[in-house]
Amino acid sequence: MQPCWARPGLWAIVGSHLLSDFYIGAVAATLPYFVTEAHYSYAEVAGLALAMTAVASVAQPGFGVLADRFRLRWAIPGCIAATGICMSLSATASDHYALVWILVALAGTASAGYHPPATIVVRELSPTSNTPVSVFAAAGNAGVAIGPLVVVAVVGRGGLDAAPLLMVPGAIGLVLYGLAARRDDVLRQRVRRPVAGPPPDGARPARVLDLAVGERAEPAPAGDDGTCGARAAGAAGAAGADRWGLFGRLLVPMTAWQVAFTAPAAFIGIFLIDEFGAGAGLASLPLVLLSAAGAGGTLLGGWLADRVGRLAVIRIGHSVAFVAAVAIAVAPSAWVVVVAACFLGGGVFMPFAPQLTLSYTYLPRRVGAASGLSIGLTSALGGLVTAGLGHLADAAGLRPVFAVVAGFLAVGIVGAFTLQDPQRDALAETGDEPDGVLAGARADR
Repeated sequence: MQPCWARPGLWAIVGSHLLSDFYIGAVAATLPYFVTEAHYSYAEVAGLALAMTAVASVAQPGFGVLADRFRLRWAIPGCIAATGICMSLSATASDHYALVWILVALAGTASAGYHPPATIVVRELSPTSNTPVSVFAAAGNAGVAIGPLVVVAVVGRGGLDAAPLLMVPGAIGLVLYGLAARRDDVLRQRVRRPVAGPPPDGARPARVLDLAVGERAEPAPAGDDGTCGARAAGAAGAAGADRWGLFGRLLVPMTAWQVAFTAPAAFIGIFLIDEFGAGAGLASLPLVLLSAAGAGGTLLGGWLADRVGRLAVIRIGHSVAFVAAVAIAVAPSAWVVVVAACFLGGGVFMPFAPQLTLSYTYLPRRVGAASGLSIGLTSALGGLVTAGLGHLADAAGLRPVFAVVAGFLAVGIVGAFTLQDPQRDALAETGDEPDGVLAGARADR
């Protein structure tokens, strides 16, 4: 079996996530310009955040179900193109709030359509390991971080009317993605099915639990050959039943995670402008750092989860983010906000890959649906909360907004202690993992 790290498909899907979330970061970075140039209120800005997350995310579970059934590989480049076009054009329509709202909602819907099929590709390439998933997630964080930098360079110089130039990176990225798809069939809508037959001697066929349209997986070798987690495939396959109760518990910390990213992304730049008199350039800095630290936190979280257990990483990440949110709420200066934004981003995104792979463990027969629900539903809730926080900001200022974010993270910490890790329990019972990972399994229980 070709190691997944050597496959063009893995790096193409990682790059596509960077490109898709680049436009998410660009939307967040244009919000201060809507305030300073178009004179939008906090409630109107929060309404755009609602359009980007909650309204679009209602559709994401449906995209997940469709991706499980029909693969939807074509939706990966198609949704990136739609996201970029709608986002770029929305900034040029600032005189018509309703049109801006619709375009942002369409951009968010296209982004929601991208994630389930892309997540299934990563899952096919890496059945059990957290590390490739964390690399995929970190690429999205990197895209969110790059978005504000490009917006400052383009919109900061040319105003909102210059935003159509933001379509250029998308066009270049999609050409590169198309070239990669010619080399790796995992990116294609139709693939050649392997010939049915008995598995090789000593090999156990992988359970067809998390592959779209019931496609047969390649047999998993017993040793660690660089296939990104193949040696644990047997334990993953053993957890064949969907566990909706545990999945429901997981939605509590994941909703806190969404609020802790969506609300600061919408308000932290405006907070610096109103509270400390910062310019648009400085106001974009914490958003960049929030996402850049998120990329680092995502990689660290995936690496740690493979060594000390997913639940420990989820609990630590939420705790760090809670302290950072409190620091922003009481910050005496702009630079305290900037530094706290780094810890908030790192803490919020440390649990990303562990939470996502845990959702696959809870719903092993419905990977696309698990992605759509765990990200889509919680994004919808995060967007609704952010919209409410916009009204709170208009009435009482922005400091209470970050106090509420800290409160959600406190609830997330409590929720994280109600979780279980069935895959770790199975590995601990069979003794298939090294001592360090077994220690993490015991800690998770």
